[in-house]
Amino acid sequence: MWCSPFKMGHYTVAPWIDCICANAFENSTLESVTLGENITFIWKDAFKNCPNLMIKAPKGSYAIEYAKENGLKFEEITY
Repeated sequence: MWCSPFKMGHYTVAPWIDCICANAFENSTLESVTLGENITFIWKDAFKNCPNLMIKAPKGSYAIEYAKENGLKFEEITY
């Protein structure tokens, strides 16, 4: 599980991280966060109160499904 100390700009989550904890990016002014195929779970409210945030992740990944289900902006990427 991982909680972000980064709250602004752009951030890429390390490839060995597989879970994003609750409130990890809460109230963040991040513009985007890139999540890899390795993400298998994102806790509810991980991106709470982040109106400008875009999740960037591989097409068909858990992160993209999470973004869709939670009304978050997203971009499908390829490596």
